[in-house]
Amino acid sequence: MLMSTKSQLLASVVLCLGGAYIWFYGVPFYMTALFTIFCILWAGMIFVQIFKGTDELKAAGIRYGLAAASGIGVPLSLACVMLMVAMPELQNVIAGIAAYSRSGIMPIAVGFGLGVTFMIILMCAVFAASHWYWWASKR
Repeated sequence: MLMSTKSQLLASVVLCLGGAYIWFYGVPFYMTALFTIFCILWAGMIFVQIFKGTDELKAAGIRYGLAAASGIGVPLSLACVMLMVAMPELQNVIAGIAAYSRSGIMPIAVGFGLGVTFMIILMCAVFAASHWYWWASKR
């Protein structure tokens, strides 16, 4: 059985709050690693449930969302990276945010982490929008 929408929303809120807590309060590395492992397990569990689900309609909607996230989200993320490279003002903003990080990590690594986080958020947004569009078009 696929996870319910309420469970997915609750897990998404918990992930966002956990990520914000780690970002702002600089928790020890082992807690960050544990949080990352739980995030990967949650994503893996959802991915496995796509193929185990008995409801073909829900599984088809999620497959459509995943296809759009990979087909639209990845090129859009790469276009944003190229835009960032072409705009020095945006680079200065990211460097400023990385410089104020209290995590003790080098600003270059923090900037890289911000870029990866932005790309993941962008792909998740494309997934959510395309999943919603699929459901709206089928009703």
